[in-house]
Amino acid sequence: MIIANYTGDVLNFGIACEKVKAQGHAIEMVTVGEDCALLNTGRISLAGRRGMCGIVFVIKV
Repeated sequence: MIIANYTGDVLNFGIACEKVKAQGHAIEMVTVGEDCALLNTGRISLAGRRGMCGIVFVIKV
């Protein structure tokens, strides 16, 4: 199971993974924790909108 490193996702998918393991299935959880920040021009802050972009490549592999 590949999940993004967001608190809610880690908690909910972690519980789901434990439930599936309790049923006797083989499953592992991989957490992808990379971050991409876009630069906003004309604003004081350097980091603008944030998101995950590399998880697409992890899922593809």
